Amino acid sequence: MAVEGFWTVRFEGPHVAGTGVVMMKANKLYGGESGFYYIGNYEVDGNIFKARVAVKNFDPKMPSGFGIKGDYEMDVSGMVNDASNMTGTAMITGAPQYNIGIRLTKRADL
Repeated sequence: MAVEGFWTVRFEGPHVAGTGVVMMKANKLYGGESGFYYIGNYEVDGNIFKARVAVKNFDPKMPSGFGIKGDYEMDVSGMVNDASNMTGTAMITGAPQYNIGIRLTKRADL
């Protein structure tokens, strides 16, 4: 299923709720939120979505929803529910205790 496009993302966990934006094209992912930007790679196999994302903190005054200072890497996995909706989980690479639920909504094709 094609996921290329411009998406909004909503994330929620025990200690965090927030929103951001993501652009996906040619297995590359770019996005951000207040104080952070994302760069990564993704793959889609049927309706299964997986990504590895570097999360970079460009404004140290903005806290991470995970309570982690600075930069980190995140693994994302989920389901492509239809052409404009995905749901899944994001977790800090190597630290599954840091995880949040995510919902992506496609806002525009590229």
